[in-house]
Amino acid sequence: MSDKYFDFQNNDNENISAVSEENRTVNVIEAEERASEETASRSFKTKRARRTERKGGFWRKACSIALTGILVGGISAGVFLGVVYTADANRPLSGTQTQTNRIPATLTTQGGRTDSELTGSTNSSEQSASGIVKSVMPSIVAITNSQVYENYRNGSYYDFFQYYFGQQNQQSGEPQEYIAGAGSGIIVSQTDEELLIVTNNHVIEGASSLTITFADGSTALASVKGTDEEADLAVVAVKLSDLSEETRAAIKVATLGNSDDMEVGDSVIAIGNAMGYGQSVTRGIVSALNRDVTTSEGITRTLIQTDAAINPGNSGGALVNMNGEVIGINSAKLSDTDVEGMGYAIPVTATESIITDLMNRQTREIVKDAQKQSSLGIQGITIDSSTARAMNMPAGVLISGKYEGSSAEISALNERDVITKFDGQKVSTADDIKELLKYYEAGTQVELTVERIENGEYAEHTVTVTLGYANQNQQVSYHN
Repeated sequence: MSDKYFDFQNNDNENISAVSEENRTVNVIEAEERASEETASRSFKTKRARRTERKGGFWRKACSIALTGILVGGISAGVFLGVVYTADANRPLSGTQTQTNRIPATLTTQGGRTDSELTGSTNSSEQSASGIVKSVMPSIVAITNSQVYENYRNGSYYDFFQYYFGQQNQQSGEPQEYIAGAGSGIIVSQTDEELLIVTNNHVIEGASSLTITFADGSTALASVKGTDEEADLAVVAVKLSDLSEETRAAIKVATLGNSDDMEVGDSVIAIGNAMGYGQSVTRGIVSALNRDVTTSEGITRTLIQTDAAINPGNSGGALVNMNGEVIGINSAKLSDTDVEGMGYAIPVTATESIITDLMNRQTREIVKDAQKQSSLGIQGITIDSSTARAMNMPAGVLISGKYEGSSAEISALNERDVITKFDGQKVSTADDIKELLKYYEAGTQVELTVERIENGEYAEHTVTVTLGYANQNQQVSYHN
């Protein structure tokens, strides 16, 4: 019984052992599966952690770079703004600036300048300049200087040229007129009978006739009122009766300004008959004031220097300020041709008394009738300013001799007298007297101002002389 029990026991043990073995196998499999799941879980967590770590590092780097860029940019912007502010603080106002504290362009400053010119604003400046030119142009004229030369048919010179060059002129030996030069003038006054024009003396010097061309293109002949060679000024007159109503309406008297108010750097406009081509305009600034310029004749003049182009033909034209006022009379003769940008003008304020005196002189026309032309009957030598200083004597025309039977001989003129004025007009050279005699008929009485030696010193005297006839057989010579 026990054996059966034993067997039963063995079978159960075997079954229990099999079950236990199966359970162990299952447990091992489950353990392995759990271990695998745990490993996979850990691997997944590790990968996710790595991915998270990588993502976090990228954003940290991106944020770091961005913050660094912002910081550097802020510093650069601050430095740039500081430089700009410093530059703006030291830079003058320009036409492109829009600050509300800029001076209005319509406000004029001393010397007639506008703020637009000071700031370089070209549009308003150009409009202002064009308006000034339109306003001043009717007051400016062109002057044509015509002269006469003698066409001698007899004599050694004529024979010489005829021999070598053949017959040059088949006409008779009558005088021929030609255009000697062109210049400009400024209408400065008008009387009931005349229009008065100021110009340079060298523009009209030696003229047998003067033709004035006005702004409307019309022309008229002019007569000389007075000249002053030392100041290089002259006034000529045109009869109003020679002008049409249209011309009178197209012209006007210029407005004279105060040249003493001008300052270096002030804008100016030069208007004149440049090169004889007609009226033209140049623009510049006042380069210097009270500039002493000595001419080839030894005469020193105090002038306005400008860089506005003053070319031949501009002489006698106007230098105007930005108010349209004439402040100078251009002189191309004195312009420096060796360098650019050096032109000169005679200041109107300093010469106002001279111009007024010339304007009030009697208008005279050239005596064309040879039978009426006059002569003074002296031998004269020019005493220029340098000679006068060296010899301690007055400048003018020294009487070195008087011709027998001449008006000078029968007058109170003495040899060694120095003539300084002829009929109230200052003379500096012997040519001045010859030029003035063209406007006086023989038999006319004129007053001469002379310097005469008395007790070792020169004293001024006035001598009245009746002019003789130039066609008389007397030798009259002048030495410059």
